[in-house]
Amino acid sequence: MLIRSQSKEVLVNVDNLAGMELEEAMTTPVIACCNSGCAYVLGKYSSRERAKKVLDMIQEVYSDFEASKIISTGLAAAAWAGDYDTPENAAGVVETLKEYTEVIKGAMVFQMPNDNEVKV
Repeated sequence: MLIRSQSKEVLVNVDNLAGMELEEAMTTPVIACCNSGCAYVLGKYSSRERAKKVLDMIQEVYSDFEASKIISTGLAAAAWAGDYDTPENAAGVVETLKEYTEVIKGAMVFQMPNDNEVKV
């Protein structure tokens, strides 16, 4: 999964991050991450609560993304193995895989919300 910064100038791969944290930079709560020795500010927020809410949002999207990958992989493996005995069953699996593909594509990039978009 990728995360795009508020400024849209930073794009990071979550799988390559050493970590992500909420920091108090000059009294402004920021969400920052570390990757290969470099630190990146992903978003600035007006309160610690809003920044924590954004971390919750990232956690939820990442969990959904990973779960969707696991489920779609299992469905695809079953379809390729011929576990579906009728063309109708196979067609249903193909349609379900297409739906999971859309979910995964939608969750592949998390756009850091602006401060006014975060409801606490």
